[in-house]
Amino acid sequence: MPRGRLQELRIWVPPELYERVLRDAAVRRASLSRCVRDRLELCYEIEADWADALEAVPPVGKTGAAALRHKILDAMEERLAATLEQHALRQQEASAELRRVGCMVDHLAFWLFVLLPPLRRREAESRQEQGRESHGRWRNGVRRLVEDGGAGEVSG
Repeated sequence: MPRGRLQELRIWVPPELYERVLRDAAVRRASLSRCVRDRLELCYEIEADWADALEAVPPVGKTGAAALRHKILDAMEERLAATLEQHALRQQEASAELRRVGCMVDHLAFWLFVLLPPLRRREAESRQEQGRESHGRWRNGVRRLVEDGGAGEVSG
């Protein structure tokens, strides 16, 4: 097969596996095809690591089996460390984004207090009640969005 050309591969998967791939793609912020391709590459890399371990240490007796286990575990540990490092970077990016959004909301609230005219007592009570109801609907919508695990319509 010539290098550099992408080849199409079509597969059918059970609904449970499809949902799992969808969640994985959402967490990785990648397309389904990219997520499946990354997983497939990882699978083949792990398989190659195991093959290398088998070639390096022929399992003869207890010492060979122990050496083989250690070699495989070392390779897996390296992969896990790299994966955890990637997750830590993504978490830091998400925290920075969250702080940025928090600052934007704080600035918006500040300017609303500055720009809105003062209210009469009855009008203030009415607006507070409406605000509490709208805020409650908004929070429920956000909670449902988070529980569903992705983007969708948020009522509010």
